[in-house]
Amino acid sequence: MKNSEARKILGLEPGDDPRAFLSSFEETREYKQELVDNAPSEEMKFRYQQELLEYEVAVKVVASKHKMRPHTDFIVVLLLIASFTALGWWGYLWYQRQWNTQAQVEVKIAQYQSDGRTAVAGRKWAEAEHAYREIEKLDPGSKGTSKFSTPSGSARPRLRLDAGTMPSGLPSPCLS
Repeated sequence: MKNSEARKILGLEPGDDPRAFLSSFEETREYKQELVDNAPSEEMKFRYQQELLEYEVAVKVVASKHKMRPHTDFIVVLLLIASFTALGWWGYLWYQRQWNTQAQVEVKIAQYQSDGRTAVAGRKWAEAEHAYREIEKLDPGSKGTSKFSTPSGSARPRLRLDAGTMPSGLPSPCLS
């Protein structure tokens, strides 16, 4: 049986989707089975059986042509959910990598600041200059490099002493 003949038996137009008529196909098949079961004579019963078989073949031909898959929508939604989940996980990992990189830079800056302060306290100007230059490379214009400058090519600490105070900011014992 051809698809066009099967559609004619089922009452479908050429553009109709048979999935929309599944429940009515089942109802019609049950109705035709009742006719076979309640036929008044053997001749009528035989005709109803022929009609029922022809109807079932037509449903199978149309169904196989359209390959009715009731779970297709579910599968598509499941694939979309999996795709969005994978995309979200990738975004999370990217964010974590960015955050870890920034945290590593901040740790290096803190280490160089500590090295710089230690070098200034020990009057090791070359080490201090190196530490503050490294901070400037990692974070241009950062606050950590303003404590140290190199005027005229030599590394010297930039300390400003107000009259009557010590470098720590405490009052000078000599001036009181």
